[in-house]
Amino acid sequence: MPSQVVHYIIQYETQVPIQQYGEPSAFYGKLSHLNFAILISGPNGTYIVTTPIVNPIVLEGYTPSYVLNNLDQFPQIVQAS
Repeated sequence: MPSQVVHYIIQYETQVPIQQYGEPSAFYGKLSHLNFAILISGPNGTYIVTTPIVNPIVLEGYTPSYVLNNLDQFPQIVQAS
């Protein structure tokens, strides 16, 4: 990933509060952490799904386009969102 994108995701996870929690997502839970993030960018905009709940192993072997086109086939992502 380009360093600009990495910086943006880290900034989002450490500075933008979760509405229900009042703190950034990296501070949600007993130990501070960086979340797993899926960045989707295309002609209709850029979207970030960021959560500590989705294990990246769930996506192992899939292409980014497959994941994007089949998000509803990944219950871990659906539940996290």
